[in-house]
Amino acid sequence: MKRFTATDGTNLYVAQDNGLKKIVISTGASSTLNTTETFKGLAFGGSTLYGFTQCGLYTIHTTTGVATKVISIDDLQTVDYISADYALVTSLNSLIKARTTADTATGTAVLTTETLTSVTITNDGYYSTAPTVTITGGGGSGATAEAVLTNAKVTGVTITAAGSGYTSVPTVTFSAGIAGELTYLSHTL
Repeated sequence: MKRFTATDGTNLYVAQDNGLKKIVISTGASSTLNTTETFKGLAFGGSTLYGFTQCGLYTIHTTTGVATKVISIDDLQTVDYISADYALVTSLNSLIKARTTADTATGTAVLTTETLTSVTITNDGYYSTAPTVTITGGGGSGATAEAVLTNAKVTGVTITAAGSGYTSVPTVTFSAGIAGELTYLSHTL
């Protein structure tokens, strides 16, 4: 039976062939968490417990054991490093940086004579479908826009209505992005 462990300083989490155990370090009391996955490894990234299988990286609820896949990677071999935002993983002969948290686009409105003329993208985010763009504040009204999505990234914004009456720069927000962006750092390990 293989065992993989991770600790948050208070509890020890043990992944075994037959499930996931939580052990309170100070008392030794243990409980079995309800998980349907058999993990090849465990690690903490910030305060989040992660487990990985050959098919992907999961977050694990530390009370219930419920595992949620955040990244799908075929032939995942090891998790080399994990933080609150990303993991470095090895899959076959590739080192991959995998984003474990949602990446939401950001942008800044550009005004000309009280109307919205463009949006400058300051973070391109990561999306499976184009996000919703919302324009608020600035003293005016009526400006609308649509995000342009290329290869899961916001690459631009199309102004669909310029609005009017803007006396200061309005706030541009994008709907929430997703986790799972993969960046291949090396193909020959």
